[in-house]
Amino acid sequence: MATGRAVEKSYRRISIICTLFGGLFAAPLGVRAWADEPNFPACLSAALDERRSFCAESNKQLKLGPLAIRRLDLSGEGNADYILDDSAVSCGDEHGWCGSGGCSVSIYMQTANGYAEVYNDLAQSVQVSPRRKGYQVVVTKRIGPGDRLVFDNGCAVDLAHDKSRSCKVDK
Repeated sequence: MATGRAVEKSYRRISIICTLFGGLFAAPLGVRAWADEPNFPACLSAALDERRSFCAESNKQLKLGPLAIRRLDLSGEGNADYILDDSAVSCGDEHGWCGSGGCSVSIYMQTANGYAEVYNDLAQSVQVSPRRKGYQVVVTKRIGPGDRLVFDNGCAVDLAHDKSRSCKVDK
């Protein structure tokens, strides 16, 4: 299992990659399974490469379940956005990004400046439901209240708490 400090360090590195190179590898919006996706955004590819490397250190193969990567237009603005749910990612039979607090969940959104990771936290479960425009993502946590996220202008807005916005790109 990855240590908290190692995972935190890799997320910082991935966040920088998202901001610098995210727009270069954006796939056109369409309906495809994640396994068929030829060009994930650079930040999502970096996250997956980090997981592959972690698995390779233990001579194990990275496995992505059917809900490991979800491609949706979260904000309803016509852009492909991605949810990486580590509860469906494993190294062989072990979940490398899960612990007593849950599994890592990252959300990557396409913005005017490229792709950005706009949400990252531990979760027990992730539920996605359609709204009139875009989707709502409900993140259930082991301890404390979960997050109820909607998406606007490249930001995740938490409706469950104080409607705080998480935008990790310069506007």
